Amino acid sequence: MGRPVTTGERIMEVADPDRMQLRVDVPVADAIAVSKGAKVRAFLDSDPLNPASAEVVAASFEARMIEGDVLAYRIYAALDGDQPGMRLGIRGTAQISGEKVALAYYLFRKPISVIRQRFGL
Repeated sequence: MGRPVTTGERIMEVADPDRMQLRVDVPVADAIAVSKGAKVRAFLDSDPLNPASAEVVAASFEARMIEGDVLAYRIYAALDGDQPGMRLGIRGTAQISGEKVALAYYLFRKPISVIRQRFGL
């Protein structure tokens, strides 16, 4: 309000609240196998103590550059039910639940990832 605008400048975005989704950018270094239907918990910066729950509906197969010059995979998740406090452009951190893995893989996930990236395996 009260700010001058120029021709062609976007002043408003309209969205259907029943079709809101989460977009999660997962850096290549932290990538895991994510399947459709995986559970997602989003801890929003505006209300981190009450996570929003969602379910994965799509995941990209190709990594792309995102802000900060980081290569990341893009995952979309549909929100479960009515989530209060959701609005366009809100940011936060997401936790994606993947398949269960062996403890050794979980502990050595980072070193394995570094070796794969270094040697192209």
